Amino acid sequence: MPDKRVREYKYIFRIYDKQKMRQGQILRQIKAFLEQKNHPLKWQKRNKVLLEKLKELKFEEKLLDLKFRSLLTEYEYVVSQIKDTEKIIEEIKEDEELGRTIQIIEKINGIGIISAVRMSVYLFDQKDRFESSERLNHYLGLTPSERSRVDKIVRGRSGMCGNRQLRSIIVQLVRMTVGKDGSLLEKFDRVYKIS
Repeated sequence: MPDKRVREYKYIFRIYDKQKMRQGQILRQIKAFLEQKNHPLKWQKRNKVLLEKLKELKFEEKLLDLKFRSLLTEYEYVVSQIKDTEKIIEEIKEDEELGRTIQIIEKINGIGIISAVRMSVYLFDQKDRFESSERLNHYLGLTPSERSRVDKIVRGRSGMCGNRQLRSIIVQLVRMTVGKDGSLLEKFDRVYKIS
């Protein structure tokens, strides 16, 4: 079992994930408002410029406008909370035990500080946590599902168990790596055709 310090780090990530989830929910609600009014801003990319344009937007219906303003205020608050949590996560880099691992992971092309800390906290929090690559694959939810019948075995997509955020990081890294390395791309194509 990880020590208290690592459990606290994992708790910080749970808070961070909930904040990011709430950010996405608010953005979907804002988009629903724009779609309901068939406003041209519904097609714009999400960025600071769009946020400023949304602040200037006024709806004729008073209650609708109040709710829209409330959503924008909540969105700005959640974004500020996410930034605060990211600063706390970055401070984990100073941890005596995990700090070196974080620095090594962070050097991998395509991995930022948040992903490096997440991988260190969840994968390297205990020595010899994963006795085999198979156990790591199970933990990440990368093991393909399998249904057996008397006459044949049917393999399907990986199960949705495991740490979703870690799986996402791994998949992004694989996509980047496969795109850069021709021999890996060939192997990926062969394996993909088999499954």
